[in-house]
Amino acid sequence: MEAAERELHRHPESTELWRLKGMINEQMGDDEAAKNQYIESLELDPNNPETRLRLGSLLVEQGSLKQARRHFKRILEMKSKKANAWNVIGDVFIRNELWNEALPYFEESLALDPCERRAGFNRVACLIRLQETAKALPALNETLIRIKPLDRSYHDLVRGLKQCLGHCIEALNMDELQTIGPGLISAVREADCVWQMKKAVEAMGEEGDEWAENEVERQKLEWMIRFINENYDK
Repeated sequence: MEAAERELHRHPESTELWRLKGMINEQMGDDEAAKNQYIESLELDPNNPETRLRLGSLLVEQGSLKQARRHFKRILEMKSKKANAWNVIGDVFIRNELWNEALPYFEESLALDPCERRAGFNRVACLIRLQETAKALPALNETLIRIKPLDRSYHDLVRGLKQCLGHCIEALNMDELQTIGPGLISAVREADCVWQMKKAVEAMGEEGDEWAENEVERQKLEWMIRFINENYDK
């Protein structure tokens, strides 16, 4: 921090140094100081999307959604045709478990680039968290079909499936999980990705506590592994 202070004293017009100081303060837990420094940086360079994203993210964490949306809107005015810009903003809301806020950003990202892998799996995650499983399963099938032909598809598919299954374990109770099980297998089978699903649950079983933090979640994970293995060849 002292080095950043010295540099800022020498270069008070540096938007990069104001942002760096804000990032340091944010890491140290001084969110109010960080917010003021991001604002100072934006006064020097109003069109800097990275600073606006950091300020918007901080405002979301503080619950100031209306202010955050204003900054995100400015970013999208500059980068509205870039799918990743929408996806990155959606990620901010996901990190704060604001699934309903996040969903439209991933849908817009996919409208610009239907093969945007992260947006596809994040949209499925939001739908699962919002208990909209009737929409989540077709969305999963669509995502798998679109990204399977792409390079590195094996790793992308397994990682994305682990993410979706993890959200199922956390968001759904056992009855709900058992109810969507056949539809989940069907959605994955139609995309010819059952093998990748099997690899995903095998990895989840090996990683254990990362996907199941308590006894209830462990029971759901064990059921899911057993169910997918039993239905792998059917």
